[in-house]
Amino acid sequence: MPHLAERAIAHVTSLATGEPVDPSLRVTLHFHPDRLVAGVPILELMARDGVYRSQFETGTSNGG
Repeated sequence: MPHLAERAIAHVTSLATGEPVDPSLRVTLHFHPDRLVAGVPILELMARDGVYRSQFETGTSNGG
């Protein structure tokens, strides 16, 4: 079974239409680095894991 990230990319790829986006484009991430996930600040988790996790993974949504 492929790694979860590979499966996720394959799923999005199967739904995508049009040409690929220019890989030189920049992306801005907005998050609250001091919010806690299981008692640990998100920024610390990002530094430790090297991964940006969505609000759905972390459960840190404001509900909006």
